[in-house]
Amino acid sequence: MTLSSKLFSSSFVESVKKQGEYVVIHPFAGEKERIWTEYVGQVIKSVVERNLNVVIIGGDSTRKNSEQLTECINESFPRTFNLVNKCSIRVCCDLIRNCKYFIGSHSCYLMAAWAYNVPSMCVTNDCMMGYMIPHEDGCVKPLSPNISNLF
Repeated sequence: MTLSSKLFSSSFVESVKKQGEYVVIHPFAGEKERIWTEYVGQVIKSVVERNLNVVIIGGDSTRKNSEQLTECINESFPRTFNLVNKCSIRVCCDLIRNCKYFIGSHSCYLMAAWAYNVPSMCVTNDCMMGYMIPHEDGCVKPLSPNISNLF
């Protein structure tokens, strides 16, 4: 999907909202084991089947140890706005604030969804499960007070 508004303004967010309800997807993270880009197509298909639009967000960054992280989604999907490396963090957070649901990795944008009380799904691997959900053996890190926002 394409939009004519500038990608760095609140009017852009309003133009996304006018297209209908949407889900923000952020499949990236600061560590390779938390990235799930290979499932993006399946997730988008499931969301679109529920008559919702999709907004994919993310952007390249440099870690403290000067490791360069490159984020990209090269495929195109129906009813999807691919905004990876195309808008600011502020616009991404505003898109999250206005979305119906958020689906992402355990990363900064999940924290934004929780801050805005947006129902969220965290796609994670087994090594993060003890952080997100208590293990049967009781081995768990302190839970976030926002864990109730997960769906």
